[in-house]
Amino acid sequence: MVGNDKLIGISAHSIQQARQAQANGADYLGIGPIFPTNTKARVNPVGAQLIQQVVKEITIPFFAIGGIDTYNVRQVLAAGATRIAVCSAIVSQEDVLDAARGLCRELSR
Repeated sequence: MVGNDKLIGISAHSIQQARQAQANGADYLGIGPIFPTNTKARVNPVGAQLIQQVVKEITIPFFAIGGIDTYNVRQVLAAGATRIAVCSAIVSQEDVLDAARGLCRELSR
């Protein structure tokens, strides 16, 4: 119905959900929230250990998301994530350009 030229992403909050999403044909996953965040306040943080499980078991691309900022992004990368998605880390800052640059600096270390 959607067509082969579209990508379907699924949010997963556990390794079971990630497995199911992959089995059901998801093109990519959003894994999280990794840390506490106001954008997903009703979902408990899953922690960086879920990233480690996903890296071991899941073959489709994934984005770590939720509460990631310049202070903890290295922990996310160390757990095995190669892609992140952020919101508050940039848009809730007074200087969004500086916030984005700071995050980019951390990502390129």
